[in-house]
Amino acid sequence: MNGLWAALATVRDPELDEPITDLGFVSSAELTDDGHASVRLRLPTYFCAPNFAYLMVADALDAVRAVPGVRSARVRLVDHFAAEEINAGVAAGGGFAQAFPGETDAFPGRRRASPARRPGSWTGCG
Repeated sequence: MNGLWAALATVRDPELDEPITDLGFVSSAELTDDGHASVRLRLPTYFCAPNFAYLMVADALDAVRAVPGVRSARVRLVDHFAAEEINAGVAAGGGFAQAFPGETDAFPGRRRASPARRPGSWTGCG
């Protein structure tokens, strides 16, 4: 297992509490000789909860950036209805609230999305 895959194995699905690598959510992970890491995530359904998807993409980016030899990193979510917002939000480092304005008013200033079991919250992918 290379360094990227080992790092990605530390990222867990917030609902299932299993590594995203074991769940098959990592469709590709590459590290170039000059230190650029590129990862693509694909979740099991197009309608996985945006809060959970955001967490996995952000956590994957953090994990990949910590791999020795990685000079730059990009993690992209594909085939998800909110992929554009999630990818832009994670890349900007502004958190879920900036990626989805108005959806997190009950949780100001938090990077992580609302708790999974909060009444009225989005539900997970499973």
